[in-house]
Amino acid sequence: MNHAMRAIWLVLLTALMATQVEAQQLYKWVDKDGKVSYSDTPAPKDAKDVKQKGYSDNVTVTAEELPFSVRDAIKRNPVTLFANACGELCDKARALLNARGIPYADRNPETDPMAREVLKEATGGMPLPTLMMGQRIAKGFAENEWHEALTNSGYPRTNPGIRPKPVVAATPAPAAPAAPTPAK
Repeated sequence: MNHAMRAIWLVLLTALMATQVEAQQLYKWVDKDGKVSYSDTPAPKDAKDVKQKGYSDNVTVTAEELPFSVRDAIKRNPVTLFANACGELCDKARALLNARGIPYADRNPETDPMAREVLKEATGGMPLPTLMMGQRIAKGFAENEWHEALTNSGYPRTNPGIRPKPVVAATPAPAAPAAPTPAK
């Protein structure tokens, strides 16, 4: 298979995988040692703080609300994160994408045969985490390299379509002192 055909094949598979995203589930939990884990299979019975989300939950606004530049980047260079419960590196990879407000498909090649095939074809192995942006590939998590690759793929450094969540004070403000009661 020549390079051009391989690139077309990867783009088609990535697009196909992105259409399946809404039906997929992601589980997050804390194990008995305090380690945060992500998986597309349910958490073990002894897990704490179990959360179940659809893969599409990382999209914080609808497509119509996104700026044109972001919609165009999504169309030209859809983002797929190939990761599993690999610990800190995979957690940082997801956090970077979420902080930038980038919609992405989160694929686990250990449990998803199609993701495994695409990752092996694209990289020659199974390096996790791996970020695919259209035909661009970033193997292993390196924050500066990932920022540069995402920017070069058309994604803004800060996504103006993301509405920041309100900041909630960690401790309540002290109550104002009571006004003195006038003497009678």
